[in-house]
Amino acid sequence: MLSRSSRSAHRISLAGLLLIALIALVAAVPAAGQTESTTTVPGAPVGSSAIAPTATILPGGKASIPAGAPYQVVRAIQAANRIHRRTYIWGGGHRAFKAKGYDCSGAVSYVLHAAGVLSSPLVS
Repeated sequence: MLSRSSRSAHRISLAGLLLIALIALVAAVPAAGQTESTTTVPGAPVGSSAIAPTATILPGGKASIPAGAPYQVVRAIQAANRIHRRTYIWGGGHRAFKAKGYDCSGAVSYVLHAAGVLSSPLVS
């Protein structure tokens, strides 16, 4: 059985991994329809470049939802916030998206599924 500090460290690392997945998703969504090398923000004038909004970890451990974030990103952040306090379980989330706990790839699969970009859990 893990000590209290070990469980806390696993939860923090899981939250960090979920934030990394969300940042990757934020970067990928605007780039999907992009033809130039500039980063565009949804709703920004065509041809303009701007910094994409980013999520931040709030004091309670949940991620904020940036204003103007694409729907897929909002869904991903909401999903990550639902499971950010779940216990780390090796192999958790590999058989099904809903689980009592998640490991790293299970948590990322859960978030990507909520965003609509993954149809079944993946082990990575």
